[in-house]
Amino acid sequence: MKRLILLVVLMSFSMGSMSALAQTEPQDSTITTIEKQKLTKEEKREARWAKKDERELKKSERKLEEFQRREINYILNKEIVMDSAFVLEATSLYNRFGRSVPASPSINFIAVSGDSLVLQIGSDYGLGPNGVGGITLEGRILKYEVKDGPGYGTLSVNISAKSVILGLTSVLIKVTDTGNFRASVSGSWRQQIRMSGDFRTWESSKIFKGRTSNLLYGPY
Repeated sequence: MKRLILLVVLMSFSMGSMSALAQTEPQDSTITTIEKQKLTKEEKREARWAKKDERELKKSERKLEEFQRREINYILNKEIVMDSAFVLEATSLYNRFGRSVPASPSINFIAVSGDSLVLQIGSDYGLGPNGVGGITLEGRILKYEVKDGPGYGTLSVNISAKSVILGLTSVLIKVTDTGNFRASVSGSWRQQIRMSGDFRTWESSKIFKGRTSNLLYGPY
């Protein structure tokens, strides 16, 4: 009888142990799955940060390349301006209210070559005195000053020229390291001539000069 009771107890203990083991195994499996999910989330998070760092790096590289390019442009522009040999091709003209009007750069320009200055205004819709729908004025440069600024990468050019029709004329030019310019021409007349567009060398320019409006150099 005692042996029977002992056998029953041993069997009960064995079944309880097996049941506990069976319950433990799924828990271990569940913990492993959660850990794997956490690891996957961390890996995804790290991958996102890595992509973000890569984008930031590429952005910084592009900014550096742009800065270097504009620095080179500034140096080249200054050499060209100091040599007094360049063309300002206007893509926009401005009225007295500051409103812009599209312009053909080949026939609207300011050209400087040594001590000579040419200002031409033209139109695609008429002949005009110069044959290109406007007027072509020439003068001799009396004063030529180049300064840095305002602003980084900008050059300021102050020109004084003289001719019979215009008399003493002042030309103020600002050239940027992006290859653009803004200019204003003023004199004894009431209104200014203002334009903006592309700064070019004579070699890269494609201007067409019309007939000069009977401008002989005045006395100095």
